[in-house]
Amino acid sequence: MPTSRLATAALLTLSISAAAQQPGLRLFAPFGTSVTQLVDGQGNQVHSWPGTDTTSCYLRPNGNLVRGMFDPNIGIPGTTGRLQEMNIEGTIMWDCVVSDAQKLMHHDIEILPNGNILVIAADRQVPADAIAAGRDPSLLASAFWLPDAVFEIEQTGLTTFNIVWEWHVKDHFVQDFDPAQANYGVVANEPGKLDINYPPVVVNLEYYNHMNGIDYDWIIVSNRKQEEIWLIDHSTTTAEAAGSTGGARGKGGELLWRWGNPEAYDHGGPADQQLHRQHDPRFIPPGYPGAGNLTMFDNDHILGTTNQSAVYEIELPVDGAGMPFIDPGLGRYGPAAPVWIYTDPGFYSAFVSSAERLANGNTLVCSGQQSYLFEIDPSGTVVWDCLLYTSPSPRDLSTS
Repeated sequence: MPTSRLATAALLTLSISAAAQQPGLRLFAPFGTSVTQLVDGQGNQVHSWPGTDTTSCYLRPNGNLVRGMFDPNIGIPGTTGRLQEMNIEGTIMWDCVVSDAQKLMHHDIEILPNGNILVIAADRQVPADAIAAGRDPSLLASAFWLPDAVFEIEQTGLTTFNIVWEWHVKDHFVQDFDPAQANYGVVANEPGKLDINYPPVVVNLEYYNHMNGIDYDWIIVSNRKQEEIWLIDHSTTTAEAAGSTGGARGKGGELLWRWGNPEAYDHGGPADQQLHRQHDPRFIPPGYPGAGNLTMFDNDHILGTTNQSAVYEIELPVDGAGMPFIDPGLGRYGPAAPVWIYTDPGFYSAFVSSAERLANGNTLVCSGQQSYLFEIDPSGTVVWDCLLYTSPSPRDLSTS
């Protein structure tokens, strides 16, 4: 059952090109409404679940809906706070508040093969924590310091959970700003760590990383502020994930691979940047065209050019042992370029948005700002689309 997260409002207009459309249902969670909706290939709503605003939603194989729902928060965009599961009849099977004094759940979730849920959450820290870790004090202008983390959540009751695994950005910093503070070193020599002073911009009341998408095989996450996607080893224990050794790949919780902006780890400059405010990296499932590759939505395509977005498919480069590596020819992590790109001069969403490969080789795309859900074939031809109401006015399909 193909699914899509996001979309941003209620169904308004539908246009169908029947040839080569992927059979199945589409799932979306409109912002500003109280329902999550399931529509068929003709745009008819076949089911809905009541609730509150959400930034991500998925279906289990048994048809249960799992979503991250808005809970009272501190006003940061994308904050959710609550994890909820509801069956097809609308009965709540699990409803737990994940956010607390130590962590702030936000943006995306991912259902794991074992039934547990991966959630993104920011560690609630203060500027003194950042300075002690090597952050330039002049780049701090908020009462909060919110580096991200990933938690694996296991249900223990209707409203309860255990954290069975976790990984934290704060455990993997490097900095070349202050030799008197922790994590001092040469950024270029530590590509598996995160330069705490990159990007060199003032952090106000916002996430330091702003992770906005997560998927699983290895764990892949999107980081809007660093304008990269990162690969993390989930085979570690929580203790190993806090360090640089252990796990099936021997690197603990250090990044196994990163892509999109080599300047972030001092292996390139602005001309080498390929991602700009991206969202939603996803592994293409086994058996699908491009299996094992990654798709993602790049919000500002072509070196940050505004008013044009793109969907990328990239091949994860690995060596003979199955490990990603820094390409000596490039001087950074590859690939040099995507293996497939979809874009159009009129295609643009400044925020949210997503893309995923379908079983027939088409790609389902949500252009969130335009409230436009559409399916394209490998040549980029739109074979199905669904226009959604928002303000400003959505794209006029009569000119498509």
